[in-house]
Amino acid sequence: MKSFLLSLLLLVANVSCYGDDPYAEIYPRIESGQFSDHLVDQNVHFYYFSNCADDGAYNIEPFYHLTLEHSDICNIRDLLAKMSEKGKMSLLKNAKSLYSLGDKINRVHPVRFIGYIVSQHDLRKKLRKISESSFKWNHFAKGFGKRAQHEINNGNFYQYLPGFYDSLSHLPLEREVVDSLIHHRNWHGLLHYFISL
Repeated sequence: MKSFLLSLLLLVANVSCYGDDPYAEIYPRIESGQFSDHLVDQNVHFYYFSNCADDGAYNIEPFYHLTLEHSDICNIRDLLAKMSEKGKMSLLKNAKSLYSLGDKINRVHPVRFIGYIVSQHDLRKKLRKISESSFKWNHFAKGFGKRAQHEINNGNFYQYLPGFYDSLSHLPLEREVVDSLIHHRNWHGLLHYFISL
């Protein structure tokens, strides 16, 4: 236990991965030599402290245990293809089949969902195309934000971010930017950041 606490204290003191504590506003503070037990946004314990392994390293495994089956991948690809290629009237005409596809994808955790999309160059291009239509973009961002907020409210979100970042290590993604956008629930901004990668 002492080695675990020491590792965490060194992590906070050095913040070696990130430079000068860019998370100062949202880190649980350390007071009187003990970790503060306060919650972020009233009900979510910040994941960097709740998701550390015994050696103080961030645990990436929970993300990779989230469900993402071959059928989910096909459905995600199908949804983005339809949304990026079809016009507003065609989408409205086929709304029932799109909602059905969305219902099938809904079982995929939003962090795994967006992680898969962002990890694939061709899907990021489709997402950029979707962003060119405010009608399509607003529906996509609203649906993603609603799912993400639901998981945050249930305490089932932050523990997956270390693995999410690991899965995107091939991209020039800045964690502090993503963390800030999530913290402020700026889902449109988050998605715009992802398509800029």
